[in-house]
Amino acid sequence: MKLSSRARYAVRLTLEVHRLEEDGKPVRLSEVARVTNISKGFLEQLAMALKCHSILRGFCGRNGGYILGRAANEITIGDVLRAVIGPIELATCTEEPNDCMAAEFCESRLIWLLLKHRINELLDEYTIADISDRRSIDAIRDAVQALEQPGNEGKLWSIGN
Repeated sequence: MKLSSRARYAVRLTLEVHRLEEDGKPVRLSEVARVTNISKGFLEQLAMALKCHSILRGFCGRNGGYILGRAANEITIGDVLRAVIGPIELATCTEEPNDCMAAEFCESRLIWLLLKHRINELLDEYTIADISDRRSIDAIRDAVQALEQPGNEGKLWSIGN
């Protein structure tokens, strides 16, 4: 499973709007494009989806641009991803069990459901404010490095606790 560019770039867009916003002054997508090396056209598509989900607020005119739709500590990474790619689903049977004749007794479906819930839990644990804060990023980096050490497999769900 791999996150699409759309998903990853939407998080970058939201993060950069947060970083570049000063005193409620809207951030232009051209500035975000310059900082991120993501095309302005692609950022426009993402901004529209994020605006529809109240993650960004847009302003027209000469001084137009985007600001966050709510506080950075209220916007989770999961919110951003679901706004641009929809619900996080790993298999059709987890979203539409009636589409699979074996859904009721399929053992593997239980694993896909559990994984889906854990992924969503982790994505909703971290906010735009978290990933823009150096101390928070350092703590996440330390946790990831610890997880990558031999013998630490299966300890992912203790991050942040």
